[in-house]
Formats: sequence, C-alpha cells, structure tokens
Amino acid sequence: MKLLMYGITEETVSKEDFERYRLNSDARNEQMQMILTFDGVKEVFIFSECQRLEYYLYVDENSFSHGEFLRYLAEYTSKPLDEIILETSSKFNEDVVRHLFELMGGFLDYTTNEFLLYYSLRRLFELHQFSTQHQMLKELFESALEFASTSRFKKELQPLIHDIIPRIFVTLKECINSFRDLTFVVIGDWNQLLEVKTLLKNYTNASITLAPTDIYSEKLLEQLDPLETNVRAVDVDDSAYYLSEADIIVVLSEMVNHLKNYQLDQLLAIRQTPKKQYIVDEFDTMLGNLLQERSGAKKITIRSDDDYSFEEKEEARHFLDELLDVATEKIATRYLNE
Repeated sequence: MKLLMYGITEETVSKEDFERYRLNSDARNEQMQMILTFDGVKEVFIFSECQRLEYYLYVDENSFSHGEFLRYLAEYTSKPLDEIILETSSKFNEDVVRHLFELMGGFLDYTTNEFLLYYSLRRLFELHQFSTQHQMLKELFESALEFASTSRFKKELQPLIHDIIPRIFVTLKECINSFRDLTFVVIGDWNQLLEVKTLLKNYTNASITLAPTDIYSEKLLEQLDPLETNVRAVDVDDSAYYLSEADIIVVLSEMVNHLKNYQLDQLLAIRQTPKKQYIVDEFDTMLGNLLQERSGAKKITIRSDDDYSFEEKEEARHFLDELLDVATEKIATRYLNE
C-alpha cells in the first residue's frame, strides 16, 4: 500500500491557471467519488483551499495508475497532459506525512496563512466530511491536527513559526507561568480572534473577551460555542469595563486607535485601584501607551522572525525533525509497511 499526494498551489502556477483546477464543495465531492472508482484507489481526500489544492490517495500500488489520475486532471481542467505533469507536484509515503504535518503546523516557508489552513481542515472534521471509509486518511489528518495544535505552543519551535499569534501566547506563558484564573482581552480582526479562541480552547479556567475591530463581530459571535462559558465577544467600543478588569491585554490591530478620548477616559475612571496588567501591543496604539503611562501596565515585547539567529532556527529545525520522525514512523508502521 502507498500514500500519495498530488498538489497544485498558486506558488507553482499562475493565478489564472490555478482557477482551472479550483473546486467548489460540490465539484470536490464529485471528484472524490470519481477517483474512488480508479483501479487501486482505496481512499481519497481532497484538501481544497483558496491558494492550495491537494489530492491525498491511499492506493494499492500494484494496480493504481499515475497516468490515469493525471489524465483525469487534464480532462477536468482542459489542459494538455504535459502541462499537468509540469504543474503538479507529487510526494509519496513518509514524505506525504511530513509535508502534511509541516503544512498544518505552519512550518513551510511558503505557507501564507497557517491558521486558516488548520481551521478549515478542523471544520471539515466537525462537518463529518471524513466517512468511515477513510480509516487511514482520517487518522492521518487527525494526527496532523493534533501535531499542529501542540507544536504551536512549543517554545523550542517558535523560531520556525511565522504566525505571530502563537508566539505571543508562548511569550506570555514564559512571563506569567500559568493562565489559570486570568482575564484576557484580545483586540483584533475576526480571523485573528478566531485563531486566539482556537489556541486558548483548552484554557477553560481563563476568562477571555474578544473585541473585534472589523465588521464581522456578528460572524465571530456565531463561532462561539455556548458551552464555552469563559469566552465572550464584545464590540470594541464597549470594551472599557473589560479592559479595566483584564490581567492581560493583547492588541493585534491598529484599528483600536479609533477609540475616542472619552472612551479612554472612561476606561481609567472605571479603574479605581491599581491593578497589575500585562499588555502586548504590536502597533504602539494610543490604548497601549495610555495603559502603560497612566496605569502602569507592563508591556511584553514579542520577538519577530528576524530576531531569531540562524543558530536558533537550525536548532528549532533539528527539534522539529525529531518530532516529525516520531510522528511519521507511527503512521508508516501502521499503514505503509504492509
């Protein structure tokens, strides 16, 4: 048995050519059903995102034909077979496992939005897009999601993670040690707050207030699980009380600068006694400066990608390779060494 992956991204083909490969939900489901009829195909799953299309196949290599699959893509896209061969990257067995784990964890240099890839795959699980017929691929993707969710919080891997949000919370954890019983206020756009909510999902003893700065506050509210009673969403204009009570404030958007002076004064008026606060303010906003100057909030500085040395990145890569070796061996032993 062999695990295969065929991939097309906007990094390897022009945007116009990529449009010919793109799949909506119905076309994706139709393609999976069609590919399952090919000789040797035991399982198939298509991971389709705005800039990426990847076909994962678990096949009997004695009867599966690569040519049949590539000719099918040529027919679907109305492109010559030689162009399909040039535009389609392929991997097999252990290389597929490593690629998927690195992709979901955000460790590939060309990954443009690591979290949205992770979140979209997680949503597929929640919507039961993996059936019982996907035993091998279901376990593979579940393992990749688990790897991504844990690796993002590993201090040793931060030099390789391009996403600033996990790095913020790893840094805060180093400064504060425990998030238990702490109150967070996080200000940012809808995508940023959705990522924060997902990252902090397991911290049920912390109180988390999400204050969106864009027009998608209603969309964010729809994403909140009513069982997660420790998480709330409020309009940023109505956040003064929550800001005054917060132990940790994270500002991810300069749009918070639209807060009026009277709103900032209201924040200070609510605070009647000194309170120890930590603030992460990536944009040096008026709110951040006010809290530091008038309330004594301690600013936490977050390292950027450029702040990590070559040696630190190499050490992190070595640590990542060790984790990937263990994860890959587990999948290979169960499914690929038959």
